[in-house]
Amino acid sequence: MRKKTAALILFLLVLALLIPLAGYDAKSSGGKDPDILALMDQMTLEEKVGQLFIVHVYGKSAEDPNYEQTNLEMKRGGKNFKEIIEKYHVGGIIYFNWTDNIGTPADLEQVNALSNDLQKIAMGQKHGIPLFIATDQEGGIVQRLKEPGTVFPGNMALGAARSSDLAYQSAAVLGKELMSLGINMNFAPVLDVNVNYLNPVIGVRSFGEDPDLVAKLGVSQVRGYQDQGILTTAKHFPGHGDTDVDSHYGLPIIHHDLETLKKVDLKPFQAAIEAGTDAIMTAHIVVPALDGSGLPATLSRPILTGLLREEMGFEGLIITDSLGMSGANVLPPEEVPVQAFLAGNDILLNPPDVELAYQAVLKAVKEGRIAEERLNESVYRILKVKKDKGLFENPYVEKGAIHETGSEKNLNTAKKAAEQSITLVKNEKRLLPLKPSTKVFVTGPSSGNPEYLAALLREKGYDAEAYATAASPTAEQIDKALELSAPAGAIIVTTYNADTNEAQKRLVAALKESGGSVDGKGKPVAVAAVRNPYDLLAFPEVDAYLATYGNLNVSLDALARVLAGEVNPIGKLPVTIPNLFEYGHSLSYVDVRGLQQLIAKAKSIANNDGRYTVPSFQALQTAIGKAEEALPFITTEEKLKEETAKLQKAIDDLADLTPLERLIEKAKSESVRNGTYTKASVEALKKAIAAAEKALPELASKEEITREMEKLQAALDGLADLTPLKQLIEKAKSINNADGKYTRSSFDALQKAIAAAEKALETAATNAEISREIAKLQAALDGLVESSAGGGNGKTPSGQPDGGKTPKTDGDEAPGGGEQLPKTATNLYGLLAAGILLILAAGGMALRRKKDG
Repeated sequence: MRKKTAALILFLLVLALLIPLAGYDAKSSGGKDPDILALMDQMTLEEKVGQLFIVHVYGKSAEDPNYEQTNLEMKRGGKNFKEIIEKYHVGGIIYFNWTDNIGTPADLEQVNALSNDLQKIAMGQKHGIPLFIATDQEGGIVQRLKEPGTVFPGNMALGAARSSDLAYQSAAVLGKELMSLGINMNFAPVLDVNVNYLNPVIGVRSFGEDPDLVAKLGVSQVRGYQDQGILTTAKHFPGHGDTDVDSHYGLPIIHHDLETLKKVDLKPFQAAIEAGTDAIMTAHIVVPALDGSGLPATLSRPILTGLLREEMGFEGLIITDSLGMSGANVLPPEEVPVQAFLAGNDILLNPPDVELAYQAVLKAVKEGRIAEERLNESVYRILKVKKDKGLFENPYVEKGAIHETGSEKNLNTAKKAAEQSITLVKNEKRLLPLKPSTKVFVTGPSSGNPEYLAALLREKGYDAEAYATAASPTAEQIDKALELSAPAGAIIVTTYNADTNEAQKRLVAALKESGGSVDGKGKPVAVAAVRNPYDLLAFPEVDAYLATYGNLNVSLDALARVLAGEVNPIGKLPVTIPNLFEYGHSLSYVDVRGLQQLIAKAKSIANNDGRYTVPSFQALQTAIGKAEEALPFITTEEKLKEETAKLQKAIDDLADLTPLERLIEKAKSESVRNGTYTKASVEALKKAIAAAEKALPELASKEEITREMEKLQAALDGLADLTPLKQLIEKAKSINNADGKYTRSSFDALQKAIAAAEKALETAATNAEISREIAKLQAALDGLVESSAGGGNGKTPSGQPDGGKTPKTDGDEAPGGGEQLPKTATNLYGLLAAGILLILAAGGMALRRKKDG
């Protein structure tokens, strides 16, 4: 026994020691990916530091001989992509047009091949770590891939269109086309809230001045990119929207207090974090309310670690904006990348001197200034994202993927975005749309593409002439424009940031003064601002004013259709034009605000709970899409009424399943009331319930729902309630004839009627059958006749005369008010009770004897 006890104790001690060891690996990894940890264990410090860098390299191919000297002179760290990847083990590459990685127009096969070749080089290294291949594809004025790819009008245009769907679709198209070229990371969307009309670096790159709009559209783009497998990067944290200095050339200061920062600048980033953005890019801006050191956010630990990581809870990648920008160069060049990493960045983007930056960070790690644990944190994040995006498994892209780039479907999406963005801000005396017979003169700086716009108007039948000036028109060019405008009946000026360009102001003023106005003295002047919408500040007296938010062909195509009256302008100002027009202002040729409100109402109708039939809800979604597509093309009141009626009908035709579902629940509750209804009627109800439930997912229209409800209601109405018959049976059975109160024949008739009624409880099916049984039993009750021997008042139990009933005395009542049992029965029960007592006593005595024995 003692041996067994000792063995048990020994077993428990060993088990106690083994339990902590069994969980050691999982605990030490902190729940991290064991594959990534195993890979990191094999990596050298040099390889880990290399993963922190995304760099640019010149060339069209991995070993382009045409750019070897350029790469060396520009301090790229080697003569070509291959040498740089192998030497520094870089984590990624960024493509630009000016590095000739992507041409203008782009050679899709060349870019596709370049990406695949770079991945082959990276995967061929010792550990086979794939590259981030990144670019800036925001849409609008910042687009590295242009034709033959799909060119979108840009973020502020999407802000004017006010469409989350278009924001999503634009990102999905851009993302898919990037992926076709092997570009797996996009430095977009821009989440800066542009509240400063003098902002020289953000402007139309922002969705607008309302943080809620920026957050909504930004989140839509995050999802659009991610759904195509693209790694998204929200930028520029903590918000570059209120500056009048370009951080490419200087160091802006944001003077917002903490409350404003939270309500305005940080709000879109918090929304993007909650939506799961993969990365956030920092801004080279000083924000005293967040860090009083004077360092830009890119180099600020309080901003990146304290605010972004700890307070806002961001767990993704933090990426610097380009370290080659002036806004980052506030420290010695070898100190900038080190300080940026210590501040909390994971990825160091585009250092101006790759060798210098790489060696500076490596030295800081070896000397302990950067803890190896801190290095491992960032390397783990980088490798984990690469694994999560499937890059370790397959970083390559099929050559055939490029065939969908610039497809008609994608181009139509961009066209729709542009058409819905054009904003008519001013239209005195209904100058626009242009009358078909009007002779039109189009002028403006070449960046405003006046010649392209005139060519589009000529295609639409207008007699249109154009003259392009310099970005800042000279006096001679202004005179030339005045001369050419003389024969025209209307003048269109395409301006490009005229609010900060005095020469463009003079051009518009001269045309306005010479041509007269719509008030009766000559030619009207309309201005189309083809970049920032703030140009109206320079010439508020013009007769008509439109904003396109971009000078790309896709926007000018839409502008031409608006000028010609083919498209109804429905865009809304996403920013305020100070002292002139408020945020949200807009004009249209036909007022479609009522239809827009109806669209908003329709879009607010959700079906997450399956309230409506699938076909009717899908029909509504189709109707919404058609109404949105029709909006820009509603140029008459008749067309407006027609489109409004179509959408209203789709709303009215929504088939609500709720009444049927409630009726089913009611029917189910009735079907389980056992014994209340006839079996046949309950079975009929259960069949009706099953049929209704089966029909639910297949129903489409209100009429079909009504028919199903009618069937089920009929089954409910057909429930045959047994309760009245049961109650009457109980009443009948409570009557006895022990004292011969009733005549034998009438009492026997009652017993037969009771028996028949009880049988009917099992066999009756319908309310009619139950009613017949009730009538029969009631007739039997009514037919009871008291015998003349019983005396009394001579009436039946129903109140009919009985020929004289003798009232009972108190002694005739049984205890409790019931009928007395016959004396013979009482004696019998007494004898039975005595017998049982005797048997129990005998049994007890027998047990005692057995025990004593």
